[in-house]
Amino acid sequence: MKRLKTRPVAITVVFVLAAGIFILQGCSKEHLPDPVVYFQQDVFPVIISNCTQSGCHGTVATGGEFRLTSYNDILRIVSPGDYKGSRLYQALVRPVGYMPQGSSRLSDEDIRTIALWIEQGAENNSGDSGCNTDNVTYSNTVAPILQAWCYSCHSGSFPSGNIKLDAYSAVRPLVDNGKLLGTIRHESGYLPMPDGGGKMPTCEISKIEQWVSDGAPDN
Repeated sequence: MKRLKTRPVAITVVFVLAAGIFILQGCSKEHLPDPVVYFQQDVFPVIISNCTQSGCHGTVATGGEFRLTSYNDILRIVSPGDYKGSRLYQALVRPVGYMPQGSSRLSDEDIRTIALWIEQGAENNSGDSGCNTDNVTYSNTVAPILQAWCYSCHSGSFPSGNIKLDAYSAVRPLVDNGKLLGTIRHESGYLPMPDGGGKMPTCEISKIEQWVSDGAPDN
């Protein structure tokens, strides 16, 4: 008899807890909407730094003949408003044969960012209203740009080309010899970076140029 009496109580407790979670999720969704995801600042750097290296989906595409070096290229494998139905998202989350091929899976945060961008309409949008190059600093401006566009190859114990960009002490010599600006501007005589991809957005380059013009301080 005890068992018959306690079972409905247990079911009731589970139901109440589930309802509470649902309500909390509903309130959270209502009062804390998903942030706007911007293609230029949030999505494009992730794709360029992880998918367009030599032998993959870069300027000379060998990865299924898909180039991913521009917004229009990427839009070919995206269904705006439907992240689950988008080939880009499917390639990132499938259990076997996921992309980037031969590398670590993208972080949950990066995958969520791409999914939100698709669900929000997959627009070619930017968080910059104009390009503000005032008060550019290494720590708040340049380092985050390099992190978004360059760290996937040029950081850690075995950086590509033995070039590290994840510390000021490593970046400064590349400023002094002209390689930093030469590579991101795609100037003649320099290996264009990001590898296999298009240029960084003009505004990002302008911010780095301003920092260099200010003397490239460790600020």
